[in-house]
Amino acid sequence: MSKNPGAMAGGKPSKIDMKSRILWAAFRTVAAATIVMGTGCLPVLIGISSAVAQAADAAFAAGVSVGPLQGLPVSIKDLFAADGYPCFAGSSRRLPADPWEQDGPLVATLRRQLGVIMGKTHMVEFAFGGTGQNSHHGAPYNPWDAAAHRSVGGSSSGAGVSLLEGSAVLAFGSDTAGSVRIPACMTGNAGLKVTIGRWSTDGVVPLSLYV
Repeated sequence: MSKNPGAMAGGKPSKIDMKSRILWAAFRTVAAATIVMGTGCLPVLIGISSAVAQAADAAFAAGVSVGPLQGLPVSIKDLFAADGYPCFAGSSRRLPADPWEQDGPLVATLRRQLGVIMGKTHMVEFAFGGTGQNSHHGAPYNPWDAAAHRSVGGSSSGAGVSLLEGSAVLAFGSDTAGSVRIPACMTGNAGLKVTIGRWSTDGVVPLSLYV
């Protein structure tokens, strides 16, 4: 899911753009985040994100490109296994660290290309639903209306929110029966359901093994 598909084609974010976005987004992730990391964890993660952004800046300055995700602020749905992040898949219990706190193939590619992980995002429990509701972690507000608690769709509910409110310019979600496309539609973003088999689903908590 992307806030600005054209930004993926050839634009290179500047050092000021990346660093300011990271620092500002650190204070804006409540609407999209599912996980309370605990005292002391958030500054550590911000430090890691800043370090990755600086590495991307250095690569740009040297004329080096390690991939199309270089320097992009990216959010990841809370069913992607990622080192340093607990995984709940929207449920009430933290999933086992092995394998759900180890980078899966997609997250590993994101890190290799110096994409900046901004955090994990809200989702419907185990991705089973299209409204964005979650009885354990609550439902994010749709940023289009700050006064009323309107649905953002699901199950990748926080993905759309992170793009609209500016925490990320690209969001990793999952889509079995509309779980990327529905939130994209309801938040005014571009959403893509990737062809089955195009990308590895290893390291992604499955709703279905066949769709």
